[in-house]
Amino acid sequence: MIQEATARIRQMEQYFDLLQNIADFNPDALRDDLSIRTILQMLIQYYESGQWLRDYALDEQGLLPDNLKRGILAQDSVYDFLYRIREQLP
Repeated sequence: MIQEATARIRQMEQYFDLLQNIADFNPDALRDDLSIRTILQMLIQYYESGQWLRDYALDEQGLLPDNLKRGILAQDSVYDFLYRIREQLP
């Protein structure tokens, strides 16, 4: 369970970093690039499905590795980012 959560968080971190970079430097790709839109949908699904909350709970319990990058689990980071993206997209 912890290994799966760790792998998932690492993947979502990569997606989140990529999408933030694209939003800052090439926001049209969020709308126009199908592969980028797919990654965005995966991040939305992760956040809205409840999986984010379960991973957050693991972190709060101290069950995740100390060296795991976990910006994706910051309470407002994903929400704020998705809100910003939704304002940019038609």
